[in-house]
Amino acid sequence: SSRMSCAVVTANALLLRGNIELHEDMSFVMEEQLIERITEYILRANPRLKDGPEEMVANEQQNLADVIQILPKLKTGEGARSFHSSTTAEVLV
Repeated sequence: SSRMSCAVVTANALLLRGNIELHEDMSFVMEEQLIERITEYILRANPRLKDGPEEMVANEQQNLADVIQILPKLKTGEGARSFHSSTTAEVLV
């Protein structure tokens, strides 16, 4: 059996849910492009990054910064433990 990178698996789940899109004319997508799309989705999906109490906004911004720092590791599967569903994953930091 072949192994797919975590970036491909994550992007596939987001594509199936309609959270990210790829142009129909794209016949090939680099993993870096998938990670870019995943990062864009994370930024769009977190409105608390701008609104709310100062402490909550700072906490959300730090959480997002931590996630974005981990995203490049998705290319190799480094740090990934398991995917439970299309909405949750367990990641080793």
